Amino acid sequence: TCCSHPLHGMSPPEVDSPQEVADGTVPGAKNAAVRKLEHELGIPASQVPVSKFKFLTRLHYWAADTVTHGKKSPWGEHEIDYVLFFTVPSKDQLTVKPHPDEVDAVKWVTKQQLLDM
Repeated sequence: TCCSHPLHGMSPPEVDSPQEVADGTVPGAKNAAVRKLEHELGIPASQVPVSKFKFLTRLHYWAADTVTHGKKSPWGEHEIDYVLFFTVPSKDQLTVKPHPDEVDAVKWVTKQQLLDM
């Protein structure tokens, strides 16, 4: 997983219209995911084409940063997150070079392991 964090003014565009969200195409979120997969996990864009992402849903996420700012923290994350899936036939077909400031660990799981989580 990684966060896509879509940005305004990017090329290709990363912000989706209400219609793109409603019909599930979300090309903007997919473009942002490609950018962030390269930034966070070192996965080249050529290995994760936008057309192969599957949009499942989006959700509202909020978490206070109580570790840094204490129990009454006014700071944290408050966002709409898109859940996208991308399947590769084998981990050998994907280059993964995690950015040490972004990723603590990488774990490959089978479909059954994913279902069991």
